[in-house]
Amino acid sequence: MHTLPVALAAIDYLSIVRQSSPVELSVLALLVPNSPISRVFCAGYEELSKLAQSKEGHENAMSERLGGIENVERALNRASTSQITELESRVSFLGTVGATAPFVGLFGTVMGILSAFNEIAEKGNASLSTVAAPIGNALVATAAGLFAAIPAVVAYNSFVSRIKVFDTEMANFSSDFLNIIKRHFFK
Repeated sequence: MHTLPVALAAIDYLSIVRQSSPVELSVLALLVPNSPISRVFCAGYEELSKLAQSKEGHENAMSERLGGIENVERALNRASTSQITELESRVSFLGTVGATAPFVGLFGTVMGILSAFNEIAEKGNASLSTVAAPIGNALVATAAGLFAAIPAVVAYNSFVSRIKVFDTEMANFSSDFLNIIKRHFFK
């Protein structure tokens, strides 16, 4: 069931939500189980099912029950928060690499320059031929740090941007789902 990318699954899911009933959405959730929006739906639908089961055999209609829609809303919010937390946990390594790799490279450069100074002190000669090789080698460490940091920062920013989009989409989905529930169950 991993055939659809998560972003595509979310977009497809959102495009169908406004025209569907909760039962139709539950079938769609089975088709795209890895979509964060699908998981938010499942949490809301599960809470709605619990509310419906708790009202069977009672005199009052589900629409008269105080707090029913708020329970579903809390379940949707909890699932959205859980999905965002899970997505954010996957990008922390990129942020760490992007933030620390330049410092690791700088440390290597400083150590290389110290080595160059030690070589100058040993030879007693500060000519270009004495310091060029050690300083050149020291700059390789800086280049390596930047080589690791730049792609990590680009990837981190890209993923964080996508997570923000998912957060907005999940909030919009939750609102749409609550509207659907109100139309179908809380008349």
